[in-house]
Amino acid sequence: MSSSNEYRLSTTPEPYESAPTPPDLTAEEYKALTAERATEEERYDEVVGKHEVWKAMKAKEAWVEALWLKEAARAAKLEVLKQQELEKEKEQLRLEAEEKERLQLEAEEWQQKLDLEKKEQEEAVAKKEQEEATAKKKQNDLDRERERRDEENEDLLAAASVPPSGEDGDSELDPADPKTAAIAELKRKRKIAEGKKKMGSVESQKCKVRSTSLVESGEEGGNASAGPSVPKRLKTEPEPMAQDKVFTGSGRCGKCRTDKAVCFIRGGVHTCQRCRIKKARCTFNKGGEDSSAVESPSILELLQDISSRLTCLEDKVDAIAGRVEDLVDDYDVDNKVKYPEDFVPKSVKAEFEASRMELQKTSDIYCEVLREVAKHRLDRDMALIKAEGLTSLSLELLLGVDDLYEILNKSFWIGTVSTAGLRKKMLARNKFLRARRDFYNTHGRAESVGIPDLDAMIKMPMPTEDLEEEAEKERRQQVTAKMRANKHEKGEEVESEVEVYEDLEQVLVQDEVEKDVEMVGPSGADAA
Repeated sequence: MSSSNEYRLSTTPEPYESAPTPPDLTAEEYKALTAERATEEERYDEVVGKHEVWKAMKAKEAWVEALWLKEAARAAKLEVLKQQELEKEKEQLRLEAEEKERLQLEAEEWQQKLDLEKKEQEEAVAKKEQEEATAKKKQNDLDRERERRDEENEDLLAAASVPPSGEDGDSELDPADPKTAAIAELKRKRKIAEGKKKMGSVESQKCKVRSTSLVESGEEGGNASAGPSVPKRLKTEPEPMAQDKVFTGSGRCGKCRTDKAVCFIRGGVHTCQRCRIKKARCTFNKGGEDSSAVESPSILELLQDISSRLTCLEDKVDAIAGRVEDLVDDYDVDNKVKYPEDFVPKSVKAEFEASRMELQKTSDIYCEVLREVAKHRLDRDMALIKAEGLTSLSLELLLGVDDLYEILNKSFWIGTVSTAGLRKKMLARNKFLRARRDFYNTHGRAESVGIPDLDAMIKMPMPTEDLEEEAEKERRQQVTAKMRANKHEKGEEVESEVEVYEDLEQVLVQDEVEKDVEMVGPSGADAA
């Protein structure tokens, strides 16, 4: 048993070592010790084998348990996927059923609508046929009545033995004679029938006609005929409606140049009654004045009304815009807003949009009315302005308009979006108005607008512009920006605006001293 087999214990990594052999042993003692050690080694090998079997069994159990858990997770996942598929199928079936129901409802509504339209058409056709039948029956009754009367008249003529040529007969017959009485009765009935025919023909006309040229028929033997004169030529013209304004005068139509035209206005559009051309400028020179001068008060009243409406709408839009801005400013992050559209109430947005649309429409109306007034009242002024070169001034202002009338148009300023752009344009407008005023003060022959109300309405209050102050501010800003840029390039720390302005005062004082020296130099040379 001198083999050097080494074993490892299950609880320690140290190899197996046999106990040392004690010295001074006899042969029997040594043999017994060797047998005991062999027995112990066999027992140790047996224990190690059992331990290996136990470890293999535990590893197999762990593998089986892991495999079972994996299969269970896979089965659970498959079950979840199966449930999801079932839910999707149910949702798809529900959507298909709803879509089918919706299509069926739409088809039913469409069929009901078609049936209703068909029924209405049938009722309209039946009503029309009934009216036609009634009218036809009435006409037949009238025809039968007329035939009956004609037969009665013929019977009366036959009874009276009067020739049917329509002559008056013997006027010297005795009134007491029955023949004379029958003739008189016949004439009376004929006159009544003719009057009814004329009344029916007048009522059946679609529009009234008025004769403008009637040619009287000639008289035979110097005696006028008993009936009314029959015109050889008849001109018909449409009569003005009751709500239309009729203007008559000795002027001429601007389109057909007709003398003594009778024109009327329908819906604010000048329309000549003879040439039937809309928007024809019909002028009647009464005392050398244009007819538009008569309409100026009404235009000014309309202008004032629109101006007041504009002011109210501007205030309303400003109030609503301020309300929306307050909502935005007061918004707290902790507020539970589920949807973005719930942030601003729909009523506020609807009111804001309606006010904006009404403001836009009203400003368009204001533009049209103001432009018409300006055309009548500013033609002479604009001609002088263009002649004296103020057109170039308006082009230098970079207003982006080709028509000088637009400079005096309030809607031109309403359409501006930004406040800075609005102020820039209005300052440019004030500059143009100052140049225009100076032009009128210089040239005494020029006449101004002459409508104080119009001037008050088109002039919007603006702060006065101090050119020296603006130039000083601009120069300060340029110097400040230059100093800060130089310090930034040198890598120095840029001071605050207060410190920069303290340094800027010294620079500006030095610039003023240099300017004074430059101004004193030439004047001293001139004095010498």
